[in-house]
Amino acid sequence: MSKNPVSEQDIRLPQFRDAKLEDLEFDGSGEVVRKDRFENSMRKIQGMLHGINGLSSRSAWTCDQVVGAVDQLLRFRQLVTALHTVPDDAEFYHFDNDVYVKDIDAEHEYLARSAPKESHLINHMICEDDGNWEQSSGFIEYIDHLISIEAMRKEIADFGGNNANS
Repeated sequence: MSKNPVSEQDIRLPQFRDAKLEDLEFDGSGEVVRKDRFENSMRKIQGMLHGINGLSSRSAWTCDQVVGAVDQLLRFRQLVTALHTVPDDAEFYHFDNDVYVKDIDAEHEYLARSAPKESHLINHMICEDDGNWEQSSGFIEYIDHLISIEAMRKEIADFGGNNANS
């Protein structure tokens, strides 16, 4: 048995042991939390993202840089996931709809681009993850949202070398 007196610090939770009461608050669920938890979290995330979007352990950074680096990683994940299941004959991918596209009707596309106010539909083939191609059509805005499979592969290949200066 120790003869040292028990202090308030001895009975505090470890995460609050050295905190002053004015540095704590209740969160939305009623739990006691540190007021600086967002700053600490951002610093932790920044430390994990060195080399992406210009982040470095040796230079100053902004929250926008950290968010940009996370966006780049999410984009990279999206590309890798989409390319993992790409059908051999796919030409394009539509991220919002999560479909692969091929055989865009060049004549319909030309008409749609020549007279955009007339809302021409452009025929093409689409494929979801099941590997079955089916006929579809879309407006020029849909076609403009497509990214070529080759551009996706290039973006992944370039990720390691160019993202540090983005």
